[in-house]
Amino acid sequence: DFDGDQMAVHVPLSEMAVTEARNLMLSTRNLLKPASGEPIVGPSKDMVLGVYYMTTVQKGAKGEGKTFSGFDEVLMAYHLGFLDIRAPIKTRFTSPLDTVLLDTVELSDRVRNALTAAGIVTVGQVLDRLAQLSDRKFIEEVTDFGAKGLEELKIQMRLHGYSAAHWPENRLIETTAGRVLFNLGLPPNLHFVNEVMDKKAVNVLVGECYKLIGSEATAVTVDVIKEMGFRYATQSGFTIAVSDIQVPEVKTQILDNTTREVDQAERQYRRGLITEEEQYNRVVELWTRATDDITQAVQTQLDPLEGIGAMATSGATKGGVTPIRQLAGMRGLMADPSGRIIALPIRSNFREGLTALEYFLSTHGARKGLADTALRTADAGYLTRRLVDVAQDVIITENDCGTNAGIWVDDEGSRGMNEKLTERLVGRVAGAAVIDPQTGEVIVERNQMMEEDECDLITQAGVKRVYVRSPLTCETRVGLCKACYGRDLGRGRLVEQGEAVGIIAAQSIGEPG
Repeated sequence: DFDGDQMAVHVPLSEMAVTEARNLMLSTRNLLKPASGEPIVGPSKDMVLGVYYMTTVQKGAKGEGKTFSGFDEVLMAYHLGFLDIRAPIKTRFTSPLDTVLLDTVELSDRVRNALTAAGIVTVGQVLDRLAQLSDRKFIEEVTDFGAKGLEELKIQMRLHGYSAAHWPENRLIETTAGRVLFNLGLPPNLHFVNEVMDKKAVNVLVGECYKLIGSEATAVTVDVIKEMGFRYATQSGFTIAVSDIQVPEVKTQILDNTTREVDQAERQYRRGLITEEEQYNRVVELWTRATDDITQAVQTQLDPLEGIGAMATSGATKGGVTPIRQLAGMRGLMADPSGRIIALPIRSNFREGLTALEYFLSTHGARKGLADTALRTADAGYLTRRLVDVAQDVIITENDCGTNAGIWVDDEGSRGMNEKLTERLVGRVAGAAVIDPQTGEVIVERNQMMEEDECDLITQAGVKRVYVRSPLTCETRVGLCKACYGRDLGRGRLVEQGEAVGIIAAQSIGEPG
């Protein structure tokens, strides 16, 4: 955090050391978290707010409902002041893929010649036909093509990141000047982004960029998004003032109703109808519900297009709506130094001001936070050391151990972990062929690594459980094999031989602590 921390500096001296450091340690080569495969880099705070402002739609804004012949005309109208950046408009969308020749796609001579004979020479023309025609019609239109030719074409389009769903045909699209500006900053072969971009959506977009254009070009794209975010956050004029924070009128009623129910639980305890523990749990549950209801009331008052509402909705603020709840709703329940929740809530908020007792109750958390910061650091370091000690021998030592064993990954179990089935399958190697239950068609062959596209096909086919290779069932004598481990999440491809996956796992668990 560079607030006075001391650290060692390691200088690579030899030419070999410099090359190794450049290849392995350069920041642009390490854009994905080794623990989860998500992007490490991504806009936050003001950058997110600026991008969110650009991509939202505001009804009634200047220029609403106008139609333009193309992006150049939209930008001219915006820069001359005839069009608001968030006004909903229509414009003709000319796909940049209409100028990308099919020569850039690896196709067999037979398939390429058949397409050229039918007058199909650009990627855009292929995508338009894939979107408009059924497979049978496509094969009829392109002579000497056949089902195998179509399958080859679809696979190559998918490998290059070209999808009919992402690229609309040359037609009118409903968008805003802000979204047009945002897309001009993105790589030309990335699809047209026509949605509200909050923090989560921007991070997903960075992940897509990485898969499509590689790490170094992604670093440049993230830099461009950062510049746009800062510029338009400034232009938006979003500010925060005390008068923006309105205490909801229903707050008093919610507090009165909850107080009555808490008193009732107190009476039941005194009469011996419930135990002390039951009374405590009931009171905590009632006040938690009251806090949630007041948070909901605060949220409904916020305008997601303006000021403090935009900050919370976009993900620009740390903690989302929670800080705003404490400003306008109620601070809620606090914990004592042992971590047990104090059954007496702080009913006030920062706008109204806290009473002396409420302020005293809230100091527990602040002091505990400062004490824990110093103590937890040492604990986390010790945990990482012990994990590394146990797992350091686990290295990828061979390509395939040849086992038939594996584990079943099912939809129901994934839901219990709050994950989607696709999230658990991406990057795993299939232990058995995955077959479409309707058509009997093989979606994924045995020993094939499942990419995002295959996982989407599995979901669409309604497959509920998949048999996958797993490190738990690997039969390699020392370490693990590539097939049982699957994807190296930090690189986005099948793991390399010699990778110290045990240490990566140990650091992934220890680092958040």
